[in-house]
Amino acid sequence: MFELTRDVVDDIIFAMEDQDGAWMVEVETGRLIAREEACEEGDQVDLPKPETAPVPDWSPREGFKLMEGFASRVRQPTARHALHEALAHGRGVFKAFKAALVPYPDIEKSFRENKGSVMGRVIREWYDELREAKGLERLGAEPEDSSDLVATDLGYSSGLASVAREPMLVLLGQVGSEMAPEAPAAIVARETRLARAELEGEDWMGVWVQDGEGGAIAGAAGRLEFEGGQAVGRIFFLAVDPEFRTLGLARSLIERLSADLGGNAGSLIIVDLPMLYGPFEKSLFSSGFTAYGARAWRRG
Repeated sequence: MFELTRDVVDDIIFAMEDQDGAWMVEVETGRLIAREEACEEGDQVDLPKPETAPVPDWSPREGFKLMEGFASRVRQPTARHALHEALAHGRGVFKAFKAALVPYPDIEKSFRENKGSVMGRVIREWYDELREAKGLERLGAEPEDSSDLVATDLGYSSGLASVAREPMLVLLGQVGSEMAPEAPAAIVARETRLARAELEGEDWMGVWVQDGEGGAIAGAAGRLEFEGGQAVGRIFFLAVDPEFRTLGLARSLIERLSADLGGNAGSLIIVDLPMLYGPFEKSLFSSGFTAYGARAWRRG
């Protein structure tokens, strides 16, 4: 049985993506063989025909979904727009997507790594099935390096009000319309005004995720207050661009800002976010926060 080396994986990825050819893998050596060649080999007298297996299935649809998922996570606005335009290209979409990556070498490298990781998991499952068929033990899934995927892929910044104000105010302009649809305009206007007043003040700090072009795709702001001689960190603003809400940014921002506000075993952190979008509430509770009090409205 062949060893699943990096070179072999790269060869199989090439074969999986080659829609014009049909490829087999020689089970003993891992050598890639065109299907026609595999059928002909061993036909000569006294030469045994090598055992082969077809490469894993990988359809254009799966390739498109991979590109689409990657494009949705690109934070740089210009690059993200170019990739989404390429995805709408229709015929020749794969070439268009590849061309759209060229001006952005770092993003292109990330895409190659992402593609290798996704297709590598498909190959490893296929490889384990071949091993089982030969009575060998499965290798199992390769452990994913998920220790801090968000932190390694995205650029965080932090600072006092003077430097954090601009990205926070831009994000504030995006979140007002996301308050509960049934919230009256007067309440949205009130909460926006109060949040803006705090952000235009001093004595607070912020953490935000850069978009690669001087803006931000997510941010959180808070200040250190003192009650009865005890320091209390109050997080009063949090916003995440809707396109990036599957990356765990909100939770990561809360943890980072809590640490900046002195969040340790003996201190208190209060999250006071009247403009927070609903689904994040569950994440707060799973992070160890406890609800208290209530904020509600009604007519009359």
